[in-house]
Amino acid sequence: MQSVMPQGWKFLPRSSDYLFAAYFQEKGGVPRLVLRETEAGDLPMTDSAETAKPLAELVRKELPSSQESPLSVLNVGENWFVRYEKKMSFRSLPASGVFLVTVQGGKRFTLELLTYADKKEEFLPALYRFAADLKVETESSPSSAEVGADGEEADESQVDSSASQ
Repeated sequence: MQSVMPQGWKFLPRSSDYLFAAYFQEKGGVPRLVLRETEAGDLPMTDSAETAKPLAELVRKELPSSQESPLSVLNVGENWFVRYEKKMSFRSLPASGVFLVTVQGGKRFTLELLTYADKKEEFLPALYRFAADLKVETESSPSSAEVGADGEEADESQVDSSASQ
């Protein structure tokens, strides 16, 4: 798993709760980008709008019936995602969660942007930049363990989840 860190964002400490997380200004605040991974089960890889439909249906079933945001399927860079939003709160203020979900290499990846509701538009480009640069190595491509095996520390602007596991 690799991507390019949007300019101005900083890594959050490693955690078993996510593959990657970053913040923009305040370490304990928002905006925040988080990438999570789960097993995809029998979902097909989302490499087109058509193959994203089963994922969209599953996400729709998982969302509470009170969910107001419609789901959409979109192409960002070389990746296809199911996109939805959730109204949230952070420190008692209205917040917005924007979620991009994809299936790659037998895994389901969810990229989340959490920000104050009135700042969502300002930080959406960072979410889409990270999503556009997202590359998931499959079994047929070289493993990330082979790349960078020389022990060199990765460029701080490049995210490689194998380094965090």
